[in-house]
Amino acid sequence: MAGKTRPERIFAFAACLFYTAASALFIPLLGIQNDEALFGNGVYDPTGAVYEMAFRNRRISLMIMSYVGALKAWIYVLIFRVWRPSAASIRMPMVLAGAATLYLFFAILRRVAGLRAAVLGCALLATDVTYLLTNCLDWGPVALQHLCLLGSLAFLLRHHEIGGLGSLAGGFVLWGLGLWDKAIFIWSLGGLGISALLVFPRELFRLVTWRRIAVAVPAFCLGALPLIVYNVDQPLATFRSNTAYDASDLKGKATLLHSTLDGSALFGWLSPGVGPNPNPPGNLLQEMSLRISEAAGRQQETLMPAAAWLALGLFPVVVWRERGKARSPVRVLAFALIFLAVVWLQMALTKGAGGGVHHAILLWPFPICFIAIVFSAASRWLRSGKALLAGLLAILTSANILTLNQYYVDAFRYGGALNWTDAIYPLSDYLKKHPPAREVYSVDWGILDDLRLLSRGRLALRVGNDFDNAAEVRRRVSDPESIFVGHTEGMEFFTGSRAKLRSMAAGFGFRPEVLAVISDRNGRPTFEVYRFVR
Repeated sequence: MAGKTRPERIFAFAACLFYTAASALFIPLLGIQNDEALFGNGVYDPTGAVYEMAFRNRRISLMIMSYVGALKAWIYVLIFRVWRPSAASIRMPMVLAGAATLYLFFAILRRVAGLRAAVLGCALLATDVTYLLTNCLDWGPVALQHLCLLGSLAFLLRHHEIGGLGSLAGGFVLWGLGLWDKAIFIWSLGGLGISALLVFPRELFRLVTWRRIAVAVPAFCLGALPLIVYNVDQPLATFRSNTAYDASDLKGKATLLHSTLDGSALFGWLSPGVGPNPNPPGNLLQEMSLRISEAAGRQQETLMPAAAWLALGLFPVVVWRERGKARSPVRVLAFALIFLAVVWLQMALTKGAGGGVHHAILLWPFPICFIAIVFSAASRWLRSGKALLAGLLAILTSANILTLNQYYVDAFRYGGALNWTDAIYPLSDYLKKHPPAREVYSVDWGILDDLRLLSRGRLALRVGNDFDNAAEVRRRVSDPESIFVGHTEGMEFFTGSRAKLRSMAAGFGFRPEVLAVISDRNGRPTFEVYRFVR
């Protein structure tokens, strides 16, 4: 038995190793994005968490936002005790979470659809461009959402197969943790519930006993306890502020889903991909990547949409050919399709959701699951099925890797776009090393949360682009120990904030004195540090 399982595990670990190594290449190339750093609001003062509790003269963050919990912050409180905040310490734990999810995906597919589907699915997910980048950079956040979803399925599948209340409790605790991590995990729970009810009604009702309910409900509440406490203290605040519906952009959200699947959605947003002063390759790997990019003609799309359409076309054939078989994959495929439809409809009909890659990727890995199971089933009907499946896998993963390679080339050549500018690192170093300020005011979006995290809460950071209170603005600009940080002209997120502050200061008799202009590694002036003088 050991001889049979060892090659499977070697393959799964090899896929996880590739995924981890490929993700690690991006870690030092892009700056910390503001939403990626959001969890720092629950780690360092001055805190930006929306809800806290007092415990032994300390404040403990429970909710970062009304729908984003402090689960990630709690994890990083421990990590940052031994590994100070940096691109590596912020990103590598989420890369490892993504690798753990990948291994769980392999194990689950192996149990419900066989080794062939598991190998195909694991290889496709390990090279999936959007899955890799969104987990590595985790601005959604999404990495813990994936891990809670797949971890819960692994526990519940184990409970179904061999029983044991411990695995049942584990699955429901992870459901609760996923909901606390981000309340839109309820989309996934809805997808799982409706899919199970429609596809496995007999098994589901057979499992519902008072004994299991007595374990499952407390376990779920334990995982979601901080979210429950918040919504009791602030009556249903999570749901009151985040449940508006809007069906006006279904076409746009469907288009985004397609670009998420083909891997092109993040081009131009992670890195400009063009511009002056491109960096030359810094090592042999980058030299090879650049040559591959030039030979491939800057490939920016994978073949996954074509694979998905082909799988959908083959699905009726699978239903017909596999009917009546003891190990038929039909019900698992139906489960995956219903999950995808239910979850996407929820995000598509929710106002302010479903329009970002960090929402669409929450459907994963179910699109890969469906493709892998259909293709593996179809390969069994043909005499040369294994060879054809291997060839198809080689084509799909090659296209994935070529597209991922283009993201890598853009990142090391042109650095991050404004969202991901690496100028945030020298800006943080400058503010930590130069004369201390009583208060540091962030005049634009995309600065404050990054600096709080990178400085370990040691900068007295304040919001500086609120101009309604003229007396407060005058107090800030007249204080010689106040420092202001903003983007350079033409680089602002909130266009006009820079000019508005300077205009108000001029009305009070003050002018800006620039202390430093911080550029990224491509030489683009990105941040200004200044104070006001008479």
